[in-house]
Amino acid sequence: MPSSLPDFIPTIIKTVMSTNPRSVLDVGIGFGKWGHLFREYLDVYHGRVFKEDWLVNIEGVEIFRPYIEKQPWLSPIYDKIYCADIWDFLVRRSPVSYDIIMAGDVIEHLPKPVAQDVLVELYKIPNKSFVLSLPLGKEWLGNKVVAGNENERHLSEWAKEDVVSCLGHPTIYKESIGSRKVALFIYQK
Repeated sequence: MPSSLPDFIPTIIKTVMSTNPRSVLDVGIGFGKWGHLFREYLDVYHGRVFKEDWLVNIEGVEIFRPYIEKQPWLSPIYDKIYCADIWDFLVRRSPVSYDIIMAGDVIEHLPKPVAQDVLVELYKIPNKSFVLSLPLGKEWLGNKVVAGNENERHLSEWAKEDVVSCLGHPTIYKESIGSRKVALFIYQK
């Protein structure tokens, strides 16, 4: 689904705001929640209401072209949207760095070996913070496909230890409350 639980919004926004980033990459933009929130709290909140006044470069990567084409609110918010598989994007991207990388509920859509490689590569890129949220446990496997997007299938099961074994212990870690767990990992550099 091109959306996620709202549990971690305050923590993510406060953490990202505290780093005063000049560039953000949103991986798996879906409905565009993070792009909108980042734009609001990194530019609009500081009085830069109009696009010509924005200072923060917000880019996104989305594999499913219809999300980009049929959601007209995305292109005004993001400075650039790449329609690409995340691994292809990482392999082919120019050596641009970002202050923040947000990977919100995207890693579980990849086979585990590929997802682990993607995590390691994404972690290397940001200058300030890597923010990762993902569902924990097998309860999330077998989710239904929405909007005809086969990429919405969850292909890998995750536990906290899986992420820690790839990236080490995060600066901030939180789990949602409820029977279906979601975790937030924030790595500050």
